[in-house]
Amino acid sequence: MVRGRPATILKVLAILGPWLLIYWQDLEVVAGDAINSEVMNYIIVIPFFIGYAIYRKRRVLQAVTPLENSRQIRNVETGVGASLLLTSFIL
Repeated sequence: MVRGRPATILKVLAILGPWLLIYWQDLEVVAGDAINSEVMNYIIVIPFFIGYAIYRKRRVLQAVTPLENSRQIRNVETGVGASLLLTSFIL
């Protein structure tokens, strides 16, 4: 089992790799529209603003996140997972 920095890099690549393969054409279209249109020009900046906001509020998010995995949280996670699965089958 890989540990440390190589494991983190491997995990990030395992998440981003398939995501980029699936959505590459859509990302090209959005980037092309954002570059060519003044109205959609700021669409590229939105993910960075969201990432910055989450980074700034990370301590608050850690404080409000429960440490133990209670039964209610597991039920919510199961419900969200099932709804995402059904949505993926519909799409």
